[in-house]
Amino acid sequence: MNINEKIRQARIDAGVTQTELAERIGVYQKDVSRWENGERTPSLEAFAKICRALNVSADALLEIGNSKVVENELDSYSCTECGYNAVHYDDEICPKCGRKLDWSILECQ
Repeated sequence: MNINEKIRQARIDAGVTQTELAERIGVYQKDVSRWENGERTPSLEAFAKICRALNVSADALLEIGNSKVVENELDSYSCTECGYNAVHYDDEICPKCGRKLDWSILECQ
């Protein structure tokens, strides 16, 4: 399965429409469609947003190792600095305020 098929399958598995995914990551629905049908490849920034929006690791979409959908022990937590709802343990930097995330204390440093 190639990257466009994996993005499509991850979206379907997450129960998200192309329009919903587009809204979550700040692009047009036609962009999601083009990525899924192989006309285009998402930028690294868009790819990272796709992973976060669908709660799937980049490793899983790229088939690196035996990674699967990220299963969090927590639903999420809000960054104490900016309020961003972090849901991935592999997020090291808060994408909203740029602070380093410290999952051991469950807040931005």
